[in-house]
Amino acid sequence: MKAKMKQQDKTITTYKGFDRNWQCLGFQYEIGKTYTHKGAVSLCNSGFHACEYPLDVFGYYPPGDDSQYAQTDLGGVTEEKDRDTKRVGSSIAVKASLTIPLLVSAA
Repeated sequence: MKAKMKQQDKTITTYKGFDRNWQCLGFQYEIGKTYTHKGAVSLCNSGFHACEYPLDVFGYYPPGDDSQYAQTDLGGVTEEKDRDTKRVGSSIAVKASLTIPLLVSAA
């Protein structure tokens, strides 16, 4: 039986990739909006996902005409970590659209 992961109260700055329509796995996002997940939060299973290191987003949404990127604030983050800097939380605020040069600069 998998142990329940403890959620932290803090919010961390993260980076997220999207498709050309600002969707990720069918969920529609908008710049300037905050979203809250109801229910359990688990890495790669449920909740909102984003990366702490800006360039890790390319592993999920490669550079090109079909990808969009944003700086986000991830709240209710669990202690779980993925093979890169992918994290999961119970809320996400989409702060600002970022170009590839801005992602590189943030790295």
